[in-house]
Amino acid sequence: QSAEAIHQQINAGRRYFFLTFQQNTVGYCAIDIEHNAVFLSKLYLLPKWQGKGLGKAAFTAIEEMFTADKMHLTVNKDNTIAIKFYQSVGMNITEEVVADIGGGFVMDDYVMVKRY
Repeated sequence: QSAEAIHQQINAGRRYFFLTFQQNTVGYCAIDIEHNAVFLSKLYLLPKWQGKGLGKAAFTAIEEMFTADKMHLTVNKDNTIAIKFYQSVGMNITEEVVADIGGGFVMDDYVMVKRY
């Protein structure tokens, strides 16, 4: 995630938020609003701050800030910690997606959805 990539994404309409706790920047998240849906593009916490309820607080804040019919995201199939987290906040795996993103890289993800 480079500063240039973030700048381009913001110019394209993606919304970024710093996550702070006790005057520390502990992570960030990014979302897109798409026709009554929120796409959670990123939710990252520094390792030191994981497991303290901050991810859940950030997820809940996003739900409260944006009215939508659903929230959805993609997560790597091997990211079991993130998958368990998203399931704990009510998201469900709805499909599998494999996408060639170029340069010899392939994204092998689950799509997860929470409907409201």
